[in-house]
Amino acid sequence: MASHGDSVLIGVRPEKLNINASSKNSIGNGTVTDASFVGVSTQYLVKTSWDEELVVFEQNDAGAPDIKVGDTVSLSWEPAHTFALDGDQDLAAGADVDHEAD
Repeated sequence: MASHGDSVLIGVRPEKLNINASSKNSIGNGTVTDASFVGVSTQYLVKTSWDEELVVFEQNDAGAPDIKVGDTVSLSWEPAHTFALDGDQDLAAGADVDHEAD
């Protein structure tokens, strides 16, 4: 990744975030606001301390934690799953925006 400015944004894909697991990088605690069973995984929405909702996917297997809406959870990920973007770029670039008139 090349950045022409002084800022860099980091990201991690929703399926790479871990709930209540010990990983090297941590976002901290959040509150589960929604849980949706989607076949082989469950999709959670977790509201962070900075008032953003993050999407997290957890595999539905025998060792999966019993997580419910309203639970406080910790979020973390392994460093190898981090990606970076040039912080000086337009954050909305490439976003799917509905331009349909009302």
